[in-house]
Amino acid sequence: MKKIIKNNLFGFILGALLFSFIGAYAAIKLSSSEISYKDTTVEQTLNSLYISRTNNDYSTDEKVIGKWVDGKPIYQKTWVNIDVTDMNDGTNHNIIDISNLNAETTVDIRAVGYQLTDGQKYDYSNTFSNSETNPRWFNVWRRQNNYIGINIGNLSITSVTVTLQYTKTTD
Repeated sequence: MKKIIKNNLFGFILGALLFSFIGAYAAIKLSSSEISYKDTTVEQTLNSLYISRTNNDYSTDEKVIGKWVDGKPIYQKTWVNIDVTDMNDGTNHNIIDISNLNAETTVDIRAVGYQLTDGQKYDYSNTFSNSETNPRWFNVWRRQNNYIGINIGNLSITSVTVTLQYTKTTD
């Protein structure tokens, strides 16, 4: 009986070690740095996505910040403290003329609206509140190929900062 248990235990341990070794070997062989698709590896793609998503180097000048899925460069430009004091009426307003950028595909567009009420500063980013008594909203978008537009309703936003990421028709 002892011999059977000893043999089964030895077989179990040997099998576990062998299975672990095979699993570790396969993991090393199939690491993300060795899997490739269209002249890049999974590891390179993940690194570039991480860098582009953690790139907090904003500028009011146009900058190349990465590559889009079609291989075209992604450009980024930020406009700071645009006065929108008289635009809180719930209608669409063109606030930035972008016709000179030759923008093709919008990769990302972000805006933060600033409101100072009773000495408190409030920041809004694409906000919508569907209250029957006090509906509020703040939206930003790229309109046609010529403008960045906003629509603000029932908020006292005085200025906005907008960041646009885009590809160009000229690339």
